[in-house]
Amino acid sequence: MHEEYNLIPSLSIFGAIIILSFLLLIYISVLHKLLFNGSSSFGLIKHKLIFVLLVVVGFSIHLLFFISNSNLKSQDLKSEYLELHPILRLATGILVRLDKKLVITDAARKPSDYATMGLSTNQRSLHFPQKDNYVYAMDLRTKNRSEIQIFLIRSYFKSLGFDVLRHVGTADHLHVSLYCPKALRK
Repeated sequence: MHEEYNLIPSLSIFGAIIILSFLLLIYISVLHKLLFNGSSSFGLIKHKLIFVLLVVVGFSIHLLFFISNSNLKSQDLKSEYLELHPILRLATGILVRLDKKLVITDAARKPSDYATMGLSTNQRSLHFPQKDNYVYAMDLRTKNRSEIQIFLIRSYFKSLGFDVLRHVGTADHLHVSLYCPKALRK
């Protein structure tokens, strides 16, 4: 929804919540029928839908705003994490639940950060806040990770439509970015 229709993050996330909720409702209804060999009344389906919506919305809110300090290279990244585009935060939050050792090494940058790294400033970097004030890129640590783990992380993000590059310039890391329809800085 984000890439195809250029919807604002909240509408893209809302659409995803609705779709996921209905899929979970179907799964729960099928399991209920198989386990209890009974049909579901409209009232029971309504209760299941409310339950599923509460779980999905609660989990999404948790993923959007919480990340463990152990998944961040430094405390400074806590505020940078909240500057990331919400869709990137949701995808990362899910992966962090599956891979507890995942570490975000960088997110939001300033032009002076490139000089500190000994690189020329890339004015089109998605690490800079864009016109909508979101950062569309982050870096993930690859140190002490097997090639299989790196492949799985890359595959996860690629399957969700993110661009994933492996950089070895300043340090070996994965650069994960989200499509930005107006990839120009403010």
